[in-house]
Amino acid sequence: MKAALQGYMYTRGVASTLRKQWQCSLTNSARCPGPLSTTLENGDPREGTTHNHGPSQAALDARRAKAAMANHSTVGNARPTEVIAEAVRELNQGAMAMPPRAGHLKKNIENARRESHTPLDPVNSANLWKIP
Repeated sequence: MKAALQGYMYTRGVASTLRKQWQCSLTNSARCPGPLSTTLENGDPREGTTHNHGPSQAALDARRAKAAMANHSTVGNARPTEVIAEAVRELNQGAMAMPPRAGHLKKNIENARRESHTPLDPVNSANLWKIP
C-alpha cells in the first residue's frame, strides 16, 4: 500500500494502536529519512524528518497511472498492450518521462487479473468450462 502527500510517496511501515507509520518510498534507493504518520483511518498526516530530495509530481502521476492500469485490467477483457496504450495516452509530459518498462506493466496487469479472479462454482456440467 502506498500513500502520497505534497509530492512525496510513502510505503506502509508499522502500525501502533493509535497511528500508522509510513516511510518515504526512496528510503532504500536514496536513503531518505522522511517519515509520515497517520491515524489508523489515514487521517491527520504528520511529516517527521525532512526529505533529502524534492517532491516529484511526475513520479506520483506515473504511479497513479500504473495503479489505474491494474484496476482497469480487472474490469474488462482488453489485452495488456491495449490497457497500457490507453493509460499512456492519458499521461502528462512529466509522467511520460519516467514510465515503467512495458514488460513490468504487463506482469502487473496479469497479477492484478489473477488476484481479482474468483472462479465460478460450477452448478452443473454445462457451467464447468465457463470460467472467465
